[in-house]
Amino acid sequence: MKIIFVDDEPNILRGIRRMLHSMEGEWDIEFVTCGQKALERMAEKEFDVLVTDMRMPDMDGSQLLEEVMKKYPSTIRLVLSGQSREEVIFRTVGPAHQFLSKPCDSNVLKNTINSSLGLRRMLKSARVLKIVSRIDKLPSLPNIYIEVTEELRKEECSMRKVADIVHHDISMSAQILKLVNSSFFGLPNHITDIAQAVSFLGIDVLRPLVLSIGTFSQFDLKKFSARSMEEVIHSSMMTASFCREIARNEGFTKEDEENMYVAGLLHEIGEIVIISELPDDYREICRAIKEKNISYLEAEESILGVNHGEVGAYLLGIWGLKDCITEAIAYFMCPSRCVNSESPLLPILHLSWAAETFFSKDGNSEDEMKLLDLDYMEKCGKASKIDVWRDICRNKFERALQ
Repeated sequence: MKIIFVDDEPNILRGIRRMLHSMEGEWDIEFVTCGQKALERMAEKEFDVLVTDMRMPDMDGSQLLEEVMKKYPSTIRLVLSGQSREEVIFRTVGPAHQFLSKPCDSNVLKNTINSSLGLRRMLKSARVLKIVSRIDKLPSLPNIYIEVTEELRKEECSMRKVADIVHHDISMSAQILKLVNSSFFGLPNHITDIAQAVSFLGIDVLRPLVLSIGTFSQFDLKKFSARSMEEVIHSSMMTASFCREIARNEGFTKEDEENMYVAGLLHEIGEIVIISELPDDYREICRAIKEKNISYLEAEESILGVNHGEVGAYLLGIWGLKDCITEAIAYFMCPSRCVNSESPLLPILHLSWAAETFFSKDGNSEDEMKLLDLDYMEKCGKASKIDVWRDICRNKFERALQ
């Protein structure tokens, strides 16, 4: 794997070289002292990861990230900076995949790079990899976008109300979790509770991010019908509620319950990427499902070479979300492909997705069984839970309709 570090201070680069000495046999690492030299090397050689400082003469880190995002979108873009967290986030929230703060623990740096590189293997389509890697924001439905911007413009803005709005939008939720779990904030544990994340970031960070920098965006109705987006968001919210209810019934800890909810909330984020970034392919996928009577999974993989679970997991992974969440999202439609048979999240997400699809389409039990991977549920020891979990989902669904 090829990695390039950019910093105008030679002493910093020497320190990083010493820190990563043990990785020399596994990584091909280069060090340059300015953004222009980085671009020159990237024109000569393909790099998998760029790690850059922010405050540099001539071309700063923000400008370099923008150039790399345009010219080499498949390259994973990391910021390693000693600037104040707000300043760095305000300037790089779009083009940077993750933020690391100086001084950076060697294990944190190694794990961040290794995790990002591991996720690349998930997307077998080079075309889709480039498209997903250059995404700097995800679209929200116009009414939700307008609601959150109007609330943030108020002098007496209610963070509780902002959190409630964000909670109902999967794109905003993903962006907020990406930011709050940045190493700049130095949190000992990942935050997966949306309300806690909004409260932690606070009005002084959220207001400029949303109103001035445009961290969130509206879904372009001219580009594609919003109906599909509404269906995806409704499906995600319902699946998340199923996941949380099952987790509570199983006696999960509060942290694991929130992980389960976030996995349910964000499991369809790859479909939002496909709808917004690949609208023609999305239409072709929908046609193939109807005309060939094949599953979503089969249609996506035949047309794109990947499925939207993998797309979403890759994006959320390079944004720094927990491995247990991205793993469950990657395999929620095809859990038998997951080598980890002990994932606590995947069987619940898989069944919740199958149940939501079944209930929302008013299908029959045969349709549900086609979606549910019974061999996997048996293998992971959860076959005996199917009826109990399905009843929990049905009760939750019926209450939501009242």
